[in-house]
Amino acid sequence: LTCVVQGGKGGIHMLLVSKPGVTSSSKHFSRGLTLLELLMGMAIVALMFGMALPALSGMMERYTAKIYMDNLHNALLLAYSEAIARKSNVVVCPRQSVDSIQCHSGSLGSNENEAKIWKQGFLVFVDRSDSQTPSYTSIDAADGDQLIRAFDSTESDAGFLVTGSNVSGQLGYVRFNSRGGSKPNTGSFLMCLTDSGANRLFSAYMPLNFGRVLVAGKTEAEGECGDAGL
Repeated sequence: LTCVVQGGKGGIHMLLVSKPGVTSSSKHFSRGLTLLELLMGMAIVALMFGMALPALSGMMERYTAKIYMDNLHNALLLAYSEAIARKSNVVVCPRQSVDSIQCHSGSLGSNENEAKIWKQGFLVFVDRSDSQTPSYTSIDAADGDQLIRAFDSTESDAGFLVTGSNVSGQLGYVRFNSRGGSKPNTGSFLMCLTDSGANRLFSAYMPLNFGRVLVAGKTEAEGECGDAGL
């Protein structure tokens, strides 16, 4: 359509003139994806996802292991500071089960079982029993025992090794006294994570030295993992 304006004695007139071969509307067509193109796109996405999945899986496993060791470190530091502040014994112990608020009371038996039990989570509590031996198998309100904090379990498949001096059998607890000392005097917590190709994903080593909770560097932690065969 063409707009023509004409003027004369009768006023101004506007005419719309249609030119041959030109329509008043135009049609637009958009072509969708063919089934073959759609399948090829899905195949490319699946391939890229498959390539990224091992890296994402390793990242999540590393994150899970790190969270556990950070929680354990925080629990030991909390017990140390609370023992001094409260002028009382404070104990860190593995949980009886993942949802229990009692310490594990049975025999740990072996390194493998010990690692499994400590992965069930752990408790920090004030032990006010008069006995020289802490009642680390139970939190007894009648004795004035008080739960400070409960830490959750971990689903990490990482290797875990706990050691302690002057403790018979496996390490069932760590107790801090009002002067900041610990029983056992020395010990350690070691976590090592490798993938299916024996590549090291994560390593952490926490030695305990007469009440002081230390965090070793990456090189030392990896060396400890190698020595332990984890």
